[in-house]
Amino acid sequence: KPFILLVLLLALGAGVASFMPPAAPLDYSFPEAKNELFKELESAKEPIPDGVYRIVSEKSTVRWQGRKPLLTGYMDQGTLGIKEASAGIQNGKVASGKIVFDMTQIEVASTGSGRGDSVLAGHLKSADFFDVEKFPIAEFVIAHVAPDTQSGDPLRHLIHGTLTLKGITNPL
Repeated sequence: KPFILLVLLLALGAGVASFMPPAAPLDYSFPEAKNELFKELESAKEPIPDGVYRIVSEKSTVRWQGRKPLLTGYMDQGTLGIKEASAGIQNGKVASGKIVFDMTQIEVASTGSGRGDSVLAGHLKSADFFDVEKFPIAEFVIAHVAPDTQSGDPLRHLIHGTLTLKGITNPL
């Protein structure tokens, strides 16, 4: 579960990189992803019109990290493909959204041991883990977004929704 939650958080924080509305193209590119979507919305000179915006998956990246809690400093890292995604803007803020992950595009950039990248990638794609042959996509649907008033960071938000992974849907 921590790995899945981390993938989800990174998808929302890092993967939301570019927008294109259904009609006239707008392109919001965020080179450094953490909180950039919310930062861009907050600092926009003109409010972004309400509507559902398609996230340009070719310009978006989901970065993931996995840790082994019993091994201090151990971290695996990689990327995950986005098949399609959208964000609903209401009153200039993200109100809803959906991300469809392409699980067949899970990549390992590095491992905590410094070796075995291809072994880990194979394991993550196998039936032992994500079973990408049988379940090539996963989906996160954003139900509610609210500022995290307790963090003291105006760009930090709490995102609630449902995650469907391996055909099973759970609230997050």
